[in-house]
Amino acid sequence: MSGADPRDGEKFRFQSPGSGAYRVQLLGEDVANTTSMILAGDGDISEASVPPGQYTAIIEPIGSGEILRQPIRLQAGRNDETVKLHDTPFLSDELDETDRPVLKSMAGISAESGRYEMQLMPAQLLVTRSSRPKRFAAPDAQKLSVASAAAAASAATVGRAFSLGLSVRHARDPERLWVPSQLSMSLGDRPSGGLAISIRRPPDWRQRAEWRLTVAVEKDPRWRMRLPLFTGGIQIIMSPTATPNGPDMLVSLAPRNAGRAALVANLEGLFLGSAREVIRSTVPAFRDGGKDDLIAHLVNVAEDPWTISAAALLLAQADELAPMAGSLRRYASKWKWLPDLTVLLAWIAARDEARSRDQREAECLKRLKAMPGRPYFAAAQTLGLDLLTGLALGSKNKELKAEAGKVRERWARTSRRQMPTGAYLAAEDARRDLLVKLDRNSYTTFASGFVKTDQIAISHSPVGYQSPGAKAPALARRQLRSNDPWKGRFGGQAQRDGFVLNASFSRGPEDWVEVELFVTGPGEKEEVEFFLHDSYRPDRVRASFEDGKACYAVLAWGGFTLGAWLPARKIELELDLSEMKGAPAIIRDY
Repeated sequence: MSGADPRDGEKFRFQSPGSGAYRVQLLGEDVANTTSMILAGDGDISEASVPPGQYTAIIEPIGSGEILRQPIRLQAGRNDETVKLHDTPFLSDELDETDRPVLKSMAGISAESGRYEMQLMPAQLLVTRSSRPKRFAAPDAQKLSVASAAAAASAATVGRAFSLGLSVRHARDPERLWVPSQLSMSLGDRPSGGLAISIRRPPDWRQRAEWRLTVAVEKDPRWRMRLPLFTGGIQIIMSPTATPNGPDMLVSLAPRNAGRAALVANLEGLFLGSAREVIRSTVPAFRDGGKDDLIAHLVNVAEDPWTISAAALLLAQADELAPMAGSLRRYASKWKWLPDLTVLLAWIAARDEARSRDQREAECLKRLKAMPGRPYFAAAQTLGLDLLTGLALGSKNKELKAEAGKVRERWARTSRRQMPTGAYLAAEDARRDLLVKLDRNSYTTFASGFVKTDQIAISHSPVGYQSPGAKAPALARRQLRSNDPWKGRFGGQAQRDGFVLNASFSRGPEDWVEVELFVTGPGEKEEVEFFLHDSYRPDRVRASFEDGKACYAVLAWGGFTLGAWLPARKIELELDLSEMKGAPAIIRDY
């Protein structure tokens, strides 16, 4: 197939394994020959246009948490037959000796009399990752000691201790060591008993591009994940769980900008449809006016490596990225430290029709071998493993095939402790924390406390925070307007004693407006409590001063009166967004 278009092929028909819904990926001998399909319902048939040859079918029953990998040979001129896919273990007596180590790393395989049985294995489902794996109840025959029973009772009432730490790795540090870090944060309670910590992207993020969050829960392995600092910041959401034998808490990440959050959400589950339309509809500020090269447009309007990576991964899943290869290459050369872009460059190399098959495979493997660390997105990790699987099973170059198998095994080893946290990857440490103390040489512990089945209690607030102290006097004043709860209750003045309450507006998703609320003044370590419209959850949030400014961003559709309280100075400020000069019509008139 050297020099031929890898997309030329015949239409083959594939039949659903069972009555459920299945996502099926075909990995061909040529790394460029991959395709995916959805099969739903017993007997459902779908067509795929692929060249004849040897394939590995990755069959995922949607929502089951399991996958099956099944070898398939598609013969030329036999496309009038329907290929039956299997949802039971598949037996193969004709496996190449070089393929067996790869297959063993892909699934649990038992060998009996030379026969290899491919069992179901857990899939990397994109679900919220907990701070520890699920625990199972002890056998009935096992009796708890008096001390164990007392510890269990204490954990139920007091909770288990936890700490949250933040580290940074300087992009120019030759040792690439993690050191303590601080970021501008705001903290809000959630109705579910959890917490929402909003983190803003610092001005020096280009020099210090890699931040890492560490979660340590008492007597459990700690786990870590790098923070993708999107434009507009990111939110860490911590939720308690009520499952007796389940995790203590669930921790997830989401971009604070609603458009970017919607874009990333499409990477979490099964994706159907046009990725171009998803990008245009979820991030309206990036609408390209009909341009074909969405990546070039995204780069021009925003310096945000993680948004570009999420968009490119979505385009790759929909097989719509190849026409934008030039723009992605230029962008990836600027952000060489981002592993997800390296995986995407490998995907593009595998589909470079200007090169021969041997050249495509060699370039693809070269990219994946040189990847700088683990990806941020779980979708990038899956894409890289699929590319390596195709090379390790299908390459005609024996040396390259053997090398791809070794690289894939290294990926598989490092992936065993990596679990999806929403759309992102988290890595679990083998050590267990007994006292939940994070090393001060590597971490800044920005929050700690106790977690119970129904509540997360903070005993140490984020760095730079102070206790709100006295309550705002506005809380004791009578509400004057039913649809604007804080109107006239904070004194009616936006400026007092050198402090100014203000807001700026920018375009948000669809008809929404993104509003940045901020107080400026001579504050240093003080805190501002913002009082929002009662339609927000939470409707009261706190932010600390940094460089003379305390900020918080919201999405708004309609104006409302904003209140601000500085407890250390006992200052109240009030601002009606609908009366601001230059406010958008959707804020002024609604």
